[in-house]
Amino acid sequence: MRCTYGYGTAGSCRAHDSVLLVVEADSDPQLPAGWTYGRLSELSSLPAAMCPAHSPGGAGAKYVEAPSEYTPGGLPAVFLAGGIGLCKNWQQEAAAAFADLEVAVLNPRRAVFPVDDPDAEAKQVLWEHTHLHRATLVMFWFPASQSHQPIALYELGMMAAGPTPLVVGAAPQYARRNNVEVQLSLTRPGLEVHETLADTLRAVRTFVKASSEGTVAQTSSGGKGA
Repeated sequence: MRCTYGYGTAGSCRAHDSVLLVVEADSDPQLPAGWTYGRLSELSSLPAAMCPAHSPGGAGAKYVEAPSEYTPGGLPAVFLAGGIGLCKNWQQEAAAAFADLEVAVLNPRRAVFPVDDPDAEAKQVLWEHTHLHRATLVMFWFPASQSHQPIALYELGMMAAGPTPLVVGAAPQYARRNNVEVQLSLTRPGLEVHETLADTLRAVRTFVKASSEGTVAQTSSGGKGA
């Protein structure tokens, strides 16, 4: 069974960019309070009345998946950078972990990538470059995989050289973890490289909550953000 999960008081609305998660499940899993689900084929018919924007008290994360555009607004924005090719869809787990936060989640991993479009790769690169620089915080996760994730490594180097706060994690089995640690010790001294996805997600939540309280998470900034 393939289910679509939406976050909100009563559900989700594609037209209003509410959190939308597509997951594989053999049966209907237990959902957190305020969630709803439907088959993927029913997604386009979800009524606007199910959108949190139309529901009193509706709150939660705004989910933006490439190639949809995100315009910075009142919410802090977290970009989910890191492994995409030849690794599990960890971005799905991350989006679910942030669904209760007042934050925009920017996900470069498309549910369906148009491999037959000769311009798709260039458009994807442009989207990632643009939205990396629109983010309030960039989270990097390098999972154990068959790929060294060279594009993500390039993006990490680019963002580490700038002022944007970062939260970085790399699995112990990730082949370039040591390289990531050494490089960041030079560009972002003091920035911790987490070992698990759970710890990396927890650090993002800490930053978002601190940001909402008007404080800056020092561990996310390292030497560049201080």
